[in-house]
Amino acid sequence: MPARRVLSLFFIAACTTNDITVRTSEIDNRSQSDTGDDYEFQHVSTESYTQQKPGFYAVHGQSDWTSMFKESAQGTRPPLPASVDFQKQMLFVATSKTPGAKSIEVQKITHTADGLHIYVLETLTPENCPAQAAAAKGPPMDIVTLDNVKFDMHIVYDRIHADSCGPPPDAVVACRVAGSGQAGSDRIAASVGEMIDCDSNQSKAQMGTINDRKWELVKPPGSSTKLVVGKDNIGVTFPVDAWGAYQLELGIHDATREGTGSGVVEVLPPNAGVQLYWTREGADPASLPRVELHVIDLGSFADCNAKTSKPFCEVKVAGALQQATISPQENKRYKVQVRYLDARLPGAPGICVRTFAKGARSQSSCDGEDVQRGKNATWELGALDIPHAVFYDARLSKPPELQAANADAGAPASTLTNVVIPPPPPATTHTAAPPPPPPPPTATPTSTGQIEL
Repeated sequence: MPARRVLSLFFIAACTTNDITVRTSEIDNRSQSDTGDDYEFQHVSTESYTQQKPGFYAVHGQSDWTSMFKESAQGTRPPLPASVDFQKQMLFVATSKTPGAKSIEVQKITHTADGLHIYVLETLTPENCPAQAAAAKGPPMDIVTLDNVKFDMHIVYDRIHADSCGPPPDAVVACRVAGSGQAGSDRIAASVGEMIDCDSNQSKAQMGTINDRKWELVKPPGSSTKLVVGKDNIGVTFPVDAWGAYQLELGIHDATREGTGSGVVEVLPPNAGVQLYWTREGADPASLPRVELHVIDLGSFADCNAKTSKPFCEVKVAGALQQATISPQENKRYKVQVRYLDARLPGAPGICVRTFAKGARSQSSCDGEDVQRGKNATWELGALDIPHAVFYDARLSKPPELQAANADAGAPASTLTNVVIPPPPPATTHTAAPPPPPPPPTATPTSTGQIEL
């Protein structure tokens, strides 16, 4: 047998225990690693252990294990980990020595000529954080398995303060249609006119208790709804008055940090729809030019508006908002236009028309605030491609095919939602023809700008 191996075996046999020395650094001053070969180890779960004593322990069997724990009220101590074969393995255990420590971890073990160097990192609660009650299960502990050897153990014991007082509290939003009896979810569907009830009952503090809750509602274009906050800010209610997504933001504070959560209420027409809203939220309807939203059957020229409903369409007005619910009939095409009953000067609030369809992204086309519109002028948006919720030139017999469809069969169909078709020329509007030349600005329709929301 080679001499080196004889010496190694003699050393192991001659030692009856692991001599443990501890080198403690100043708090927040990490030690440098010593040179040496990495030594293999594996972590063992510590979830089931309680009443452990602070310190560092080399465990070769039951007596070593028992010395690490205080007796429970019933006079017992936890059993040895069943997965460890003490004929071949041993345990090294590190239990936090600093009161109020958040965690402790064996991060690295190296082997040098003088034994094993075990790098232990203990994480402390930041100094400006409120004091925490001692955990009922005892101080933080880490357990690792390694080969059953009798090498001296040199513990490199570093302590650092955590970057924060702990994880943020869990902010959970649960919404439902009021009176539905549902438990609630962070994403629900609703219909115009329904009342929504949301709460934060499932939110949890990570340190201390929740001491503050704040709610904020991000409304879709055209909505004028407002939040009604309940007792202690635990819940809110609000009616949904416009199509689109209502995003509810919740912020909560516990003893140390802020957590955020959100909920979404999606409101859509049954099949398809067109919505007219103004670019300036909260504007007094009485101060705005009068406008009318029209949906016209391109076969019969039946005109659906707020004054006249049709089998394929119904327009409802709520303040400055107008919404046309469309129930498309087979082989029918519909165009959309907005008629100005009053003149609108440049710089006045502008209007937008937003399209909706199941499975399609809602989009808005806006008649910009820099555009002047005369009394009885008409803004032509074009025919509505209902499946894709976009407008196209009403003079075409059907929506234009995607240019990429012929060139590349693999092009995504959703590309169609990005196609912008300019409105038809002045001859298609209801505006009286001006004397030539040149036509006044009020008789010249402008291209619609398309905005993806």
